[in-house]
Amino acid sequence: MVIKTERFWYTGRWDELSTRLVDLKAYVNETFSAIEMETMYGLDGERGEFVLEFRYASLAELESVEAKMDADAKYEELLHSMIPYIDMGRGRRDRFFRTVG
Repeated sequence: MVIKTERFWYTGRWDELSTRLVDLKAYVNETFSAIEMETMYGLDGERGEFVLEFRYASLAELESVEAKMDADAKYEELLHSMIPYIDMGRGRRDRFFRTVG
């Protein structure tokens, strides 16, 4: 299994962002059934961090599904609805993991 995480920072409007994250998660898990998406926010460290986690069966599946996501207008619309609540100045950090065992 391959896990991709996307780490962001929010601007203080967590109520607005969390509503959009719930909508995004529901859409992804319903539309792209080959993957599982989870949304999380940090309990440790600096306040304002949230993470999107995507679970794929393989790297090939990651590439295939992400190409479909990039071409999906509703997915892009949901992502863009979050931009006003994300601290773009702090950047975004993507990480990739392979499970062991």
